[in-house]
Amino acid sequence: MRITDQGRRAAGRWALLLAAGGGLATGGWLTADGMKQAQPPAAEDRSAAEALGPATPTRIRIPRIGVDAPLSAIGRDDRGHLATPSETDRNLAGWYHDGVSPGQVGTAVVLGHADTPQGPAVFRRLGSLRRGDLIDITRSDRHTARFAVDAVEADAKTAYPDERVYGSGADPQLRLVTCDGGPAEASGDAGALVVYAHLAVTD
Repeated sequence: MRITDQGRRAAGRWALLLAAGGGLATGGWLTADGMKQAQPPAAEDRSAAEALGPATPTRIRIPRIGVDAPLSAIGRDDRGHLATPSETDRNLAGWYHDGVSPGQVGTAVVLGHADTPQGPAVFRRLGSLRRGDLIDITRSDRHTARFAVDAVEADAKTAYPDERVYGSGADPQLRLVTCDGGPAEASGDAGALVVYAHLAVTD
């Protein structure tokens, strides 16, 4: 099922709440050479891979930053906010199960903490990713959906791009979302970090 307008609004509210836990206070696109770009590449500029059907994602691996973590399904809490992965396990990410599965046509969303009370967490180094880096999502149907990073965006807390992050695409896409930790945590001025990626290979 594609993310609805209501789901996107709820997801956006979650992202702002998560961002209040620490992160980036400035906005802009980050690329491998440090230059800014206006937006991720359009679908016609990306290599095509055959879309997969629905299946539960079970694990995420990001070799460049040493991520190898299980995925839990997350929905919305009783206030209508998108729930966060448990903070008791620093090596845990969450898949928004009311959206599409990673590898399906549309936009799949995976959330993770950068920091927890126990220390640095699964997405602590997400900002180190650059265009072309690979993200593998293992699924319950024994397929692996491999995504290639298009762009990394650091957004101010007050300028979170809900539609760009959660809007449904015409091809299989992935968003990784976290805060960044650090000095902004105490002040509540943190922003969010978003990785944009497209499906590159399936096996």
